[in-house]
Amino acid sequence: MEEQITVNFTLTSDEVSRGLYQASILKSHVSRSVLQNILALIGFVLFVGNILSDPRNVANYFFAALCVFLMVFAWVYPAKNQKKLIEKFRDLGVFSITLNEKELKYCINADQEGNVIPLDRSIEMIQDEKLFLLKVSNNFVLIIPKRCFGGPDLQKAEKYLKYGTTQVNSK
Repeated sequence: MEEQITVNFTLTSDEVSRGLYQASILKSHVSRSVLQNILALIGFVLFVGNILSDPRNVANYFFAALCVFLMVFAWVYPAKNQKKLIEKFRDLGVFSITLNEKELKYCINADQEGNVIPLDRSIEMIQDEKLFLLKVSNNFVLIIPKRCFGGPDLQKAEKYLKYGTTQVNSK
């Protein structure tokens, strides 16, 4: 008979943030903000130069102010959305996971029907010292904190997931 490991856990904000960052979901927001700020800064410098050469042109003041607004917006809006995403993921509820050599069954909150992920090397896994991240599809990741496993169970879980998934290095 196969040995099964069953654990229940809720995710912390730190675990969600760490998992989403490793899945490259949060990295794209930061990269986009940096690029937007560089472009807005270039525009701001150009309009300030125009203001210095022609201080009577009101349009240059308007566009310089617009560039400043865009720089602030490029940082505040994505950060706000990132915080909402982390809170939404964290507040999903209690995860229940049953793991064996062939599959991982998970359920979010006991009242919902569970789902099965086959451990047939068809999914990717990223692992670090604090969590397992299963990238089931481009739209779905499953974050499993290592803290929810006891000593021998952590070793078994690591073995099952290592042999049942494709290992991917953190990006």
